[in-house]
Order: sequence, then C-alpha cells, then structure tokens
Amino acid sequence: MRRYLRRLRSTPAVVLLFLILLFLLPYDNQFSPRAVIVNAVPALFEKRWWLINTPGAYPVDFSQDVAVLVKSGIGTKERIPSWLQAHEHMELSDLLLIGDFATLPGQEYQYRDQRLPVHDVLAWMIGRGYMAEDLDHPRLQKYYNLTRAIGREDMDAAQEMSGSFGWELDAMKFLSGMELLYSRFPDKKWYIMVDDDTYLIQPSFKRLIEHFNPNREQYLGNPVGGEDCRFGHGGSSIILSHRAVSHLTSDREYLATAYRESLDETWGDKRLAVALNRLEIYIYEEYAAFFNGERPHTSKITKERLCTPVLSFHGLSSSSDMLSVSQTFEHVTEQVLWIDLWNIPISDKSDNAHLPKASTSLFDDPMYDIGHENWDYVGRLDEWTQSVEDVSSVEACKQICREERPGFCLAWTWDSNEKECHMSWWIIKGDQAEGRTSGLNVPVVKGLVRSCRP
Repeated sequence: MRRYLRRLRSTPAVVLLFLILLFLLPYDNQFSPRAVIVNAVPALFEKRWWLINTPGAYPVDFSQDVAVLVKSGIGTKERIPSWLQAHEHMELSDLLLIGDFATLPGQEYQYRDQRLPVHDVLAWMIGRGYMAEDLDHPRLQKYYNLTRAIGREDMDAAQEMSGSFGWELDAMKFLSGMELLYSRFPDKKWYIMVDDDTYLIQPSFKRLIEHFNPNREQYLGNPVGGEDCRFGHGGSSIILSHRAVSHLTSDREYLATAYRESLDETWGDKRLAVALNRLEIYIYEEYAAFFNGERPHTSKITKERLCTPVLSFHGLSSSSDMLSVSQTFEHVTEQVLWIDLWNIPISDKSDNAHLPKASTSLFDDPMYDIGHENWDYVGRLDEWTQSVEDVSSVEACKQICREERPGFCLAWTWDSNEKECHMSWWIIKGDQAEGRTSGLNVPVVKGLVRSCRP
C-alpha cells in the first residue's frame, strides 16, 4: 500500500517534468504545443503595449539604425521607380536594391540624393565561391541563359524567361540578399527585407521594433507554412535584428550549404527561415497580427488585428497602386491600426492625403446595418468563410450572421443570384460586387473598436 502511495505521489512530478520538456521543444518540432497555442488563441499574448503612450525600450531612428533590402527582378524592375518614390518620406539612408540582373553604369535609380544600382545577388553569391565552378544544376543553367539574354540586350527573351522561371531564381535571393545587405551595412540595429510591390508604414514599423532588443536574436514576420517549418511571408516584409543577421552570416561553410540547398527550394522565404531555425532562431508567432500580405481594400481586419498596428501592404504591382497608397499614408506620423484602414478612400484617385483615426462613430451609417447594395465586405470565399444556401433575403442573411453565428460573423454578404449568404470572421473595406448586398455585425464591430478607439 505504501509503495502504491509513493508511486501515486510521484506521478504529478513526472507529468510536470514531461510538460516542461514538451514546452522547451523548438517551434518547428512537430510535437511542440507552443506554435499551436499561439495560432489558436493569439489573444492570449495580446497585451496591447502599443496603445500605451510611452516610448519604446529600444529607440530606433530609421535614417540611422535600419537597413532596407528591396527585392526585384528583370521581370518586375519597372516597379522600382514607384517603390522608391512612394518611400521617399522615410528618408532611408541605407537602402539596397537586388535582383537577378545588374544595372549598368549610368542606369542607376534615383532615391532622394542617392543613385542606387540594382545588384545581381546571384552573381554576387556565385562570385564569392559558394557554388563550385563546375556545378551543373538546372536552376543555374536557367540563370546563365537569362544573363546571356540580358547581355545581348534581348529583353523580349529575358522577359519571357523571367515569366517562366523567375520564381526559381527568386528563391535564391533571400539568403544571399540578407548576407549582402549585412556586408554593406554591418552596424545597423535592424534589417528589413521587402518585395518591390510591398509598401511600408514607417510609424507602425517603428512602434513594433522599438519593443525589441536588437542585440538579441529577433525574427519577425507574417508566419506561414506547416509543421516542418514556419516562416515569414516575404511579401509581408521580414525583419531581422542585428544579432540574428550577424549569427546567420558568420559561418561561410554554413552559408555555402544553405545556398546549395536553395537550388532546389520553392520558396526563398522558407529557405531563409530554415537557415535561421538551424541556429535556433524562430519567428515570433504572436506578432503575426502586425503583418499584412494584402492590398488595402482586401486586407482582412479580424478581431485580433483590429486594434493592432498594421505594418505593410502587398500586391501593389502597378505604379498607380503603389503611389496611391503612398499618397494616403506618407504624411502619417503615428502608428496606423488595422481599423484605421476603414478610412481609406474608396476611390484610388482621391486627393485625400490624410488618414483620420477610426472610431465607433465611423460605423453609425445605417448602410452597414441594413446592407450596402452591390458591395462586398466579406471578400474572396475560402476555407475560412462560411456559406448558407437557400437564403431568400438580405434580412435573413443578416439574421443568420447576428443571431445564429454571432461568435463567428463580423461581415455578411447576400448573393441575390445564387440565394446564398456568405459570412466571414473579418471585415474588409471591399469593392463593388454586382448582385450582392453586404453589411457588418455592427454591434460586435463597434464593441471591438471601442476597446481601442472610443
């Protein structure tokens, strides 16, 4: 009997030890519960320190402390001038343009008082001896073919090649680009990587990174991927601290192995994360809500995001799109919350150069309650939306959202042609949608907004 009691008393200690060891597993371990918890209940980590009007613990001067890498390519190089123009107000001193081609002398791009060339980061990587001279790999051959087409000024062929396999070369730019950025600007506190169709909201970036110590290994971004690897989505921007990049680039043999692996990688942002994970540097899952991989009008404002700063927009591939967004945000001096996106002008041609802060009064318009005809606040339907068939009216759709699914539904859209009701746990600024009527779960939305913008 005593032996049984002793065994019983020791059971809690064994269970506790097991749980401790389980939580010490890295994020990318398939048995780790931490990433699952962060994904399932992001509100658990929400302290809203960004809403407190106090200086950050680690002040940042963007013109002195931050280096920015803009990733482009021969197929998208026409985006570079508008990106530079859209970000002139950031007054970036340390800016690097990379691609799968290099500009010739006299072809540099103008940014404020700087003339910036595009660096062929693949040529730079090969030139540093990371790839054996006799290495025969299909991806390298594609790059050499592209380089030869550019060399003979056959831009039609180069554009065709870029459209065919440019994504393969793009997968090799992330790690090499970060190494080149660090080699050019080794004394910066923070390193930011963006695509040439990504727009950065500087005050929101500043508010986030001032919360972190750059002398510790920090990896911030929009986490995507599966159990094998969680990685920051490149289009949403990737942020690495000085300590993280220093550690990543300190071992040439380690980098050489990672570069060879990039020859068979589909996603360069994943390859960068794998290289960081092997050094036990993992992405902060709980700060995913800050990052955005969508255009302004399709950005999904969820309960978790609504009162959180938004750092970026993605998919601004045309010059007019990039410059229109810049016109709205370039004069912003304070962090922009996701809910503030509701004040974005509906027309891209609007002359509004000021983005007012959102408040609950913004949703007093009865249109949000009774429904906005020929509009859609739900957006693209996917595995995260819910749909109900055989819904006969707008009022019936609104009732399903508010009364039957109030814990899920923030926005509803009734399709008059299909007689279907679509619901989402987010709201988007939206766009015209013929034959649809859309509205919001106004009481719930107002309650959420009231918690940060009364």
